[in-house]
Amino acid sequence: MARVTLPEPMWEKGAKVINPAIRTLIDRHEKDGPKAVRAQMTRYRRKYPKSKVEPSAPSSPLSEEAPEAPGSDAEGPSNPGEENTDDPSEAGVEPPRRAVETHETDYVSDRPEADRDLLDRASLAFALAHNINKIWTAQTAADETKDWGRKTLDGLHCERLTRRTREPDEAAFILHLDAPWGGGKTTFANFIARILNPAAHGYDTSDAKTLKGTLLGDLPLNESSYWPREFSTRRWFVVEFNAWQNEHVSPPWWNFYETIRRRCLRAILWEPGRFGAPRSKHWSKAVGTWFWFWMREAIWRLVTPATRRALVTTVLLIVTTFVVYKIGLLQWLHDLDIEGVELTSILATFASGGIAVFIFGSIRQGLNRFVNSISSSVDASKLGEADPVDRFRRHFSWFVGQLHQPVLVIVDDLDRCSAKYVVELVRGLLTIFRSPRVVFMLLGDKDWIETAFAKVHKEMADVHTGSQITFGGRFAEKAIQLSFLLPAPDPDARGAYLTDILATDQNATPEDEETKEALQKVEEQARADLAGTDRTEDQDAAAQRTEDLIDEASAQATPETRAAFEKAANRILDRERMLRAATARSTETVVRQHGLRPLKDFLPANPRRIKRIVNMVSAYQASAQATEGVALGSDQWKQLVIWVVIMSEYPQVWKTLVTDPDLTTRLLNEIKGSKPGDDIVPPALPDDASEDDKASHAALATLLATPGLVSLLRGDPFAEKGKEGSAPGIDVDASEWLRRLTPLD
Repeated sequence: MARVTLPEPMWEKGAKVINPAIRTLIDRHEKDGPKAVRAQMTRYRRKYPKSKVEPSAPSSPLSEEAPEAPGSDAEGPSNPGEENTDDPSEAGVEPPRRAVETHETDYVSDRPEADRDLLDRASLAFALAHNINKIWTAQTAADETKDWGRKTLDGLHCERLTRRTREPDEAAFILHLDAPWGGGKTTFANFIARILNPAAHGYDTSDAKTLKGTLLGDLPLNESSYWPREFSTRRWFVVEFNAWQNEHVSPPWWNFYETIRRRCLRAILWEPGRFGAPRSKHWSKAVGTWFWFWMREAIWRLVTPATRRALVTTVLLIVTTFVVYKIGLLQWLHDLDIEGVELTSILATFASGGIAVFIFGSIRQGLNRFVNSISSSVDASKLGEADPVDRFRRHFSWFVGQLHQPVLVIVDDLDRCSAKYVVELVRGLLTIFRSPRVVFMLLGDKDWIETAFAKVHKEMADVHTGSQITFGGRFAEKAIQLSFLLPAPDPDARGAYLTDILATDQNATPEDEETKEALQKVEEQARADLAGTDRTEDQDAAAQRTEDLIDEASAQATPETRAAFEKAANRILDRERMLRAATARSTETVVRQHGLRPLKDFLPANPRRIKRIVNMVSAYQASAQATEGVALGSDQWKQLVIWVVIMSEYPQVWKTLVTDPDLTTRLLNEIKGSKPGDDIVPPALPDDASEDDKASHAALATLLATPGLVSLLRGDPFAEKGKEGSAPGIDVDASEWLRRLTPLD
């Protein structure tokens, strides 16, 4: 929300005026946005104008004198020529203060955006949210169908009495969003959270009119060809966990679990529509479900191994005491009874109290040992179980399974935490919080995650071999299934963003109504034509019809608006094509057959890494289509596939290509025009070459000698037989847009 400065006269009125005004501004912003705030500020300035500067006060060429409000008391005589002899202090009126020159300045909050798409990333968030839904479907596809008896036992947390399913043997899916600090990771995650669960954030997807103009207004959430009904009926539990804020809490796993549990139970109790109807109609079900989870959690925490041993010991003590009493071994106590004092009763009282203290002490000790064991297995022998964390792991899997809905956990500010905390958290996601019903989204710089693993496990660094993947990268590769770099905003989006945040009381010049109507027609036709397509050929034909409409509308536009209209219309078409390609069922077939099959000789032997490359291509093609207009199956798309393979298999080379444009240009120029089998050697340097030139020459020679790299960059896998120069290799122009797509700084 933009911060504004209230007029000085309002502050002079005190809290009775200021506090209601602030509340009004907040309400206006929540209901109608920044424009309503600016309009309200204009009304405040008219109602409470600035005081006139006294004649003795020095004037400033920058100051503006606000007009007086009608009926207000001005300084000096009320009538010309009439001297005012009244003493304001005698009349109980505070003398007028000297006006202080102020300039109204709108401050912009640096908090992440949640409901405004200022950089045109909402459509990309929609594509990634669609992939997250597909991932969750694939993760849980093998869930067993259980009869009512097994469901009842599972609900009672007696899953050990039933046959073990995949859970908790299958780990959760870990997605990583990468971008530099301040690059929009949190904002992008906020968009995904709102797309996966609109109702929790105040969006009514059933009413298209109310959605228009909002973050979700241009997204096809109500169209089954884009967003299947299966996705619409899912009510994701979205949990936000700030790692930096919780780093000081120990043990970390217990706090992490508590955050997930509390947020999910809060959603059950308060989130509107979670049970298919307004909360006013289903409040009893919400409260009952919440209480059931709360009660089961309390029982699970109390019934620890130490507690069970205490209960068994107590039962044995009671049985032993009863037997001893029955056989008469305690008869001598009756002989010692003093008049008025029953030693038997006193002994029974002390015994009962001792047993109670023993039970509660065991419960407390058991809980403490269990919680401490979550971060360390030193006390494993004291828990009475072979694996001290297995009980917690099974309980977490049971908890998310009983929710019957997917869970997304957003872990933010991971790159601001210490190396030890990062490693413990990521390792815990793999080994403790195991359930295919959960998707973890990590927000943070991947370089720091890799560095953290390298620091914590430095004693193992000597074992690592390999020039492309770093020691820490091996650990990160094991933990993260998909790492996605947010693209750099294009100049048009960046310009619109600056225009929006720098605007104060005067808005930018709005588009004329004819242009708005023409753009609306382009969007409607593109959406309608593309919605019924699935194959790439059909999508191309539908896009061509929209291009014809753009040409017709452009011919009717004025010369002043034609260029802006064409640019805006083409951006809309690129967005619609991306949304269709990202959600079409045939896209994965195109990726596998036409994108990765020609690269089979360059793919790793590890099946898991091949799957990750497929996921990377699917994610980055949506990004390329949204930001660069790259069509599925085109030569540019093949360049993207090559780039993704280099990102995965040659990460150090890829970093060089992104961060060193000069060396990249030299490399690509050396490769240009070469043929398979050519021995490419950089030209020799003169004897008086500088040290920098020698280092650059050595780096170039190393790149050219990297096995398989030259063939990939030249595009040999996609070359047509018998057609020289047909390979869509990566040239200097391609490296520029690919660098924008996957920025590192």
